[in-house]
Amino acid sequence: MPVGGNNNWGDSTNVQQIEEKAAALGAFPLDRRGLDAALFTGLPPGAYTAQVSGKTTIGVALVELYEDRLDPALRLVNVSARAPVGTGGDILIAGLYVDGNAPKRLLLRAVGPSLIPYAVTGALANPQLIVTQILAGGATAVAGTNDDWWTCGGATSLPPVFSSVGAFPLLAQSADAALVISLTPGRYTVQVSGAGNTTGVALVEIYEVP
Repeated sequence: MPVGGNNNWGDSTNVQQIEEKAAALGAFPLDRRGLDAALFTGLPPGAYTAQVSGKTTIGVALVELYEDRLDPALRLVNVSARAPVGTGGDILIAGLYVDGNAPKRLLLRAVGPSLIPYAVTGALANPQLIVTQILAGGATAVAGTNDDWWTCGGATSLPPVFSSVGAFPLLAQSADAALVISLTPGRYTVQVSGAGNTTGVALVEIYEVP
């Protein structure tokens, strides 16, 4: 059931509130005359999807989610996105920002083969996952990588983590990618590509690990 939506954010009745919240949460400004979409709303606990489509065209879009924590007892625990994975500049990229003054432990997954039982067609056969930190001046550094989640002890260490955060299990010895990593405060990208420049549909997931 739809709980909200937007087309042309500059026409919103709360456009000033959206601008103020975006600035407070660190989002880059949008032109009120542009055709971007934006929504500021409260959501009760539960699972949600944010669907983005072109009104009459197709193209590349950036989906952003910022948490304005009005109630300290409520928090965002995971976010994911399913999208086609191409090659070169068309790989799947998720960005995240770690706030605070201490490292945060996260579970990151790039799921392809394990989507097939959920009737997802064209799933990416062999996803690869690379976590990159964005440093001062725009430089980058690789913070972690994975290809085939069950290798290097993952077959025994990762399933309990999946269960603890509510992530669905991955197929045994599948070519999906996953890793648990502690990231210091800062900006990061989670990049999903196909081994051997293969293409297909993948799910990128970010979970906060207690």
